[in-house]
Amino acid sequence: TVRIIPIVADTQVAPAWVANPPPNQSLNVDNSDTTKYDAATDGVLVVRYLFGLRDAALVDGAIGSGPALRDATQIAAYINGKLKAFDVDGDTKTMALTDGLMILRRLLGLSGSALTANANPGGASDASIAAAIDALKQ
Repeated sequence: TVRIIPIVADTQVAPAWVANPPPNQSLNVDNSDTTKYDAATDGVLVVRYLFGLRDAALVDGAIGSGPALRDATQIAAYINGKLKAFDVDGDTKTMALTDGLMILRRLLGLSGSALTANANPGGASDASIAAAIDALKQ
């Protein structure tokens, strides 16, 4: 909604609306401080979440180290808030066997057809998927 506010000389006006900054799209899902992005932790957490695992089943054996780590509830909320960004193939669905698998593969260092093989039914280019995942590392 746009509000028109008449301005009188020497009047200070505070903005009625301030945009929120864009959310951090980081793949550092567990907020570990030992590695920024890790397939064995962050990638596994994304895939597990997309498969519907929660609580202990989500995080057991898949969290890095550091004082600022997120717990299972925080990790689930964090990933839920990033679902749109984690739709790396751009098909408007964030799925374990497509987006999650390609995120995990990219965190393992794969690219090209090794990144997208049997996980890209929408046909987005290998390069665009790699770029979408790499943008999540910013």
